[in-house]
Amino acid sequence: EAATPAAMAAFQAGDTVQRVNGKPVVTWQEMRWELTQVALDHEPVRLEIENLQKEIHQRALATESLDESDLEKDIPGRLGLKPYMPKLKPVVGEVTQGSVAAQAGLQVGDEIVSIESEPVTAWRDVVTRVRAAAGRPLWVEFRRGAQVLKVQLTPETTHDGGQRVGRLGVVVKDDPALY
Repeated sequence: EAATPAAMAAFQAGDTVQRVNGKPVVTWQEMRWELTQVALDHEPVRLEIENLQKEIHQRALATESLDESDLEKDIPGRLGLKPYMPKLKPVVGEVTQGSVAAQAGLQVGDEIVSIESEPVTAWRDVVTRVRAAAGRPLWVEFRRGAQVLKVQLTPETTHDGGQRVGRLGVVVKDDPALY
């Protein structure tokens, strides 16, 4: 988005924020917190970034477009910053003992190929469909080695931010090559 402060400061896709006003940040939440602390001062925020070529650069991010109502919103997003969201394969990396997934027999390494006969191509697809199906049975098809298996699971109902969501009790298999 060409009109955002991040675009005007020459941020590029893949840039990673290392420091906010000299303070090291490791997670998106830490960066968001630091930005929130200084955003309403309407002074440029100094960010140290590392680009995809592993070069370190300094960027000044203008904050004068923010007002108090932005404190309730996504400040990094309003400034044009977005978290890196790699496209993870829909492969199970961990199964919580006693969970819906464990009871149905899902195992580490199983690749989810469809939910309710709709193809799944990324872990985000799994999360989105399971969260929306709290307490409602789902047919889940997965690949284990050369076999394709199908089970019916009913996502456990839990609450996230006051919203009713479904959970199976599985975690994505991490792919360090994406980071």
